[in-house]
Amino acid sequence: MKRRLLATCLVLVAAGAASLCGRAEAQWNSCGVGLTFELADQNVPVACPDGAGGAIVAWADHRTTTPFGTPRWLIYAQHVDALGAAQWTADGIPAAPDNVAADTLADQTVPTVLADGSGGAFVAWVDGREYPYSDIYVQHLNAAGSPLWGARGLPACAAVNVQQNPVLVSDGAGGIIVAWQDCRNGTNFDIYAQRLDASGAPQWTLNGVALCLAPNSQYRPRIVPDGAGGAIVCWYDYRSLIGVSGNSDIYLQRVNASGVPQWATDGILAFQVQSGEQILPNMIPDGAGGAILAYQDSRSGLSYDIYAQRVDGNGALLWDPSIGVPVCSAANNQSNPVLCTDNANGAIIAWQDQRKGANVDADIYAQRVTGAGAVAWTANGVPVCVEPPATPTGNQWYPSIVSSGASGGAIIVWYDARNVGPNLYTQYLDATGAPIWTTNGVLICGQPYGGSAHDMVSNGAGGAIIVWQDGRNQNTDIFAARVDNAGGLGAPSTQLGVGDPRTGGLALGAPHPNPTARAMTVAFTLPGEGPATIDLVDVAGRLVERHAVGAMGAGSHSLTLGRESRLPAGLYFVRLTRGATTLTARTAVVP
Repeated sequence: MKRRLLATCLVLVAAGAASLCGRAEAQWNSCGVGLTFELADQNVPVACPDGAGGAIVAWADHRTTTPFGTPRWLIYAQHVDALGAAQWTADGIPAAPDNVAADTLADQTVPTVLADGSGGAFVAWVDGREYPYSDIYVQHLNAAGSPLWGARGLPACAAVNVQQNPVLVSDGAGGIIVAWQDCRNGTNFDIYAQRLDASGAPQWTLNGVALCLAPNSQYRPRIVPDGAGGAIVCWYDYRSLIGVSGNSDIYLQRVNASGVPQWATDGILAFQVQSGEQILPNMIPDGAGGAILAYQDSRSGLSYDIYAQRVDGNGALLWDPSIGVPVCSAANNQSNPVLCTDNANGAIIAWQDQRKGANVDADIYAQRVTGAGAVAWTANGVPVCVEPPATPTGNQWYPSIVSSGASGGAIIVWYDARNVGPNLYTQYLDATGAPIWTTNGVLICGQPYGGSAHDMVSNGAGGAIIVWQDGRNQNTDIFAARVDNAGGLGAPSTQLGVGDPRTGGLALGAPHPNPTARAMTVAFTLPGEGPATIDLVDVAGRLVERHAVGAMGAGSHSLTLGRESRLPAGLYFVRLTRGATTLTARTAVVP
């Protein structure tokens, strides 16, 4: 009965009668959609796209208590669709449901989440069921939110001592590769990785293969797929530390699909000249089997600058091998770099910046580095959000970034203390580095923020979905908001039109009739010949139909969908994809 009611609600939403639908009616709005309202704290949300304009979100949740009344942290997740409606159990589902009643001293913390390509997600976390030590556990949630890898999750690593900071990528064959920092060998951390197949079975050495066993500690791995079933992992590394002398450096290692490290033992340096301290790298694939990374670098003196490097699949440093590319060397500290692809084998990098003065509030800047390693925008970066020094406002910190698609630009969101209560703001930079939305950013929500933790994913249509921990109530909850490709908040807006530079001339019309009892027709425009598809996807993210339309060439076209598919009643999405750009429209099927 509950499923039938939900399906009825989805049809009513699509038909414009959302007000009849109760809790399932939740829609994007200017102040965010609550994903959980439990009377306890929910913290550190992370998100991945669901492939149909929505997102799957995971977080650490304090709603559960031990038999002694002590709160425990457990990992919960929720699927929010393209309309802003929660698809799974109200207030989220536990990633390891059997642990709610078991392992009463065990906290689960530091979640990370990865889309599975079928409307579900993989979740990894730090698990304390071997208290006082911690392990790395994983779960696969399908499109319905059901756990596929056991009611308690599966161990990627249950070695002795402490394992921390898991990161995930797809293995390209239905499974995942997990990397983490690992203290099994003593008091120092090393870097390990494991591959699990689609059933959750470990494919490499039990408890993982060592990627780096160098002296002293290695911290905070980051991971990208290598395009061949393996992965590239980077970290910051204190092997050069002797006593209290020495600094950290950035190292990388590639591991193939069989679990064999491919580069030098214990990894390769991201640059050849070792001076100053390099920390906190972040990394993306370069689109050609290699990777681009950005990091904080103090080689110039006492303050940090931002540097970048690109490495190919053979471990060759493609940008200045001696030092990498100086992205920003302005006065004072630049820190917390994040990056996304520029869709041309380069990257757009954003960071928090104190060039106005060491004791003056920080701002947000960004820079584009081409695939050849050339800085493309203004020297030392373009301002994303810069409050005047005389203005009594707070810091802008902790940027997140996603690509805007084929347009070559980026959407950036950051924690902003300019108001009495800290909030989130966002800005869109085009391919030239010009800010397109409101000067100094669009306010995501005017309610008190209540923490710096947030994440963001592309919505596949030139916009983004932003998630955060929200302090508007007595405890922190998890909220999500959608910003469209014009900087608008709330319900999905009309698709960009023909000729808009952010879509490269791609356009998608609304399906009609809508709602429909069977088939529907959709009009679309292509800028020219080239690979392009139109997909019909159900509300769970499952592909119903796919049509290759690229050969139709430039101009306006139409296509009929659902004629032979015997579509069940419910909400559906039509997706037009060409290159890195995807446009989405929604439709409803009635009995």
